[in-house]
Amino acid sequence: PVAGPDGAATWATNSWAVAVGQKEIEQHISRVATYAKEQFLSLGLLDGTIVKRTVKHSNIFNLQLSDKQAQLLSERNIVFSKRGPGVRLSFHLYNTEKDVDKVVKILRGNPK
Repeated sequence: PVAGPDGAATWATNSWAVAVGQKEIEQHISRVATYAKEQFLSLGLLDGTIVKRTVKHSNIFNLQLSDKQAQLLSERNIVFSKRGPGVRLSFHLYNTEKDVDKVVKILRGNPK
């Protein structure tokens, strides 16, 4: 949300987060991140060091994408940051597995 001069949107978001609870938010983000990792692994988009990790992955991913794939994500309004040879995507409380599926669908239809 974009807050106006009075910060109303920030207050509303924080109030919602307090009502939902930190534990539930963390669990939601973890579920989405776990799902994303599984999907990105199936497409071979994660660096080998990530593949070998046994600890829980964060909600931030650096995908090994071609410039063409990055351009397609951009054209479809997927927000990301270029980081070195990869593209960084992150998921948060406002994302769901459907958001992951949208990214996967774009990338699956357009291999490197």
